Amino acid sequence: MNTTFEDIAVSNVAVLVYNDPEVRQKLVESADWNKEWKIFIDDKVSNFNLPVVLQKKVATMARIVGLKLKNEVVGISEIYSKRLSSCFRFLYRTTIKFRVAANSLQHSRLESFHQCRYLYFVIFKKLVTEWLPTELFVGRKIVEVLSRDQQIDVTFRFSLACALGLENSIILIWQQIPQEIKKRLIRNDLRAEAKYWIKLLCVAGDSIYFNRSSDLKAIICLIFQCFKEDPFLERDFERLSVVECNRFSKVFQYIRRSIGCF
Repeated sequence: MNTTFEDIAVSNVAVLVYNDPEVRQKLVESADWNKEWKIFIDDKVSNFNLPVVLQKKVATMARIVGLKLKNEVVGISEIYSKRLSSCFRFLYRTTIKFRVAANSLQHSRLESFHQCRYLYFVIFKKLVTEWLPTELFVGRKIVEVLSRDQQIDVTFRFSLACALGLENSIILIWQQIPQEIKKRLIRNDLRAEAKYWIKLLCVAGDSIYFNRSSDLKAIICLIFQCFKEDPFLERDFERLSVVECNRFSKVFQYIRRSIGCF
């Protein structure tokens, strides 16, 4: 479908709505999204003195952006763990101060709660004070920012980057993970995207060892090229479990030979 001048105008005005600090703050605090957020945005958009038809379109787009941002955060929390996800939902439903809320949780859940609280503040602090309005319309921005934050658990950042296929972040974070934690990751029950990337990185890392090279990204590019030329090889690779993907695997050895590593 072709974009019209009206569509462009609606998008531009919807972006302007998020220039208002009150809108950003409300996005953080609002609890009843089906009602409270709609009323608030409709009121803000009415201040632009637009024709009624355009006003409705702008309000709809601005509301959808807010909902998507909230949903993006919930999605991010689910990548981490079900327990952390529950913590996020708890934070959304309550206006109780975090200290009081934390005291109501069992001691065994406090660590996850504090991690959850930190993620919540990182996301929305940046949302309210730092991100450009145009950046708020791109959910991927949230993941990119979180994947670079050194204060967030490295395995969570790795899983997050894998879920979105952020190749540069994946490689960078993998190089930051201690070897002992990598071994635990290989044994853990991970999301499919993370498993795929761990297998790639294992093959690439082993190839680097034999080639005495340090360019992990270049090796991964060669592997992708092999998969492009031989789809059956990629299929066999995908069928391997993370544990099976080692230098004794025939698929592993074939990939290594295909990219010039012996």
